[in-house]
Amino acid sequence: VTVNSVQTTEGVEPKDIYKDLGFETLEKYESDVKERAIKNYFLEAVTANSEIKEYPEEDIKILQTQIKDALENNISTYYGMTLDAYITKMGTTLVEFESDLLNNQIKPLIEDIMPLYAILEKEGVKVTQKDTDAKLDEIVKEYEDAGTSVDAATLKKSLGEYSIEGLVVEEKAYEI
Repeated sequence: VTVNSVQTTEGVEPKDIYKDLGFETLEKYESDVKERAIKNYFLEAVTANSEIKEYPEEDIKILQTQIKDALENNISTYYGMTLDAYITKMGTTLVEFESDLLNNQIKPLIEDIMPLYAILEKEGVKVTQKDTDAKLDEIVKEYEDAGTSVDAATLKKSLGEYSIEGLVVEEKAYEI
């Protein structure tokens, strides 16, 4: 069987798709895409040319706790087992698991965000609790706009305050 063409009964203009994404015009969508691409390029360039001489122990502990808590919750919810049982089932040890967590998740997160904190510090820009609370409210609203009901406390527990603060840091660094 050979298909020579596929047609729809209703034509869809490209700008209609962008309206579904919340943009009034194709030009505004294109502008947003370009702006995000420039910001991502900026972030990649800054982090690629930065060297972390010492990882902050407090941040490592915070991230270890947040990531392990999220994993425990997900493993319990989806697999009905504890994190320890999951680690055993995966054929690894707690020490190997924590080492993998540190080297493959925590350190890369810190490597991405520390240069941005340095930029903010150099420019005298602070990240406040008010900023992170506003970002959390913004994320909750995005979920609600997408038709998903979520409360701020649950979302904060799921994402972790460090991650929410990281989003604020990225935005402030991009503004500079």
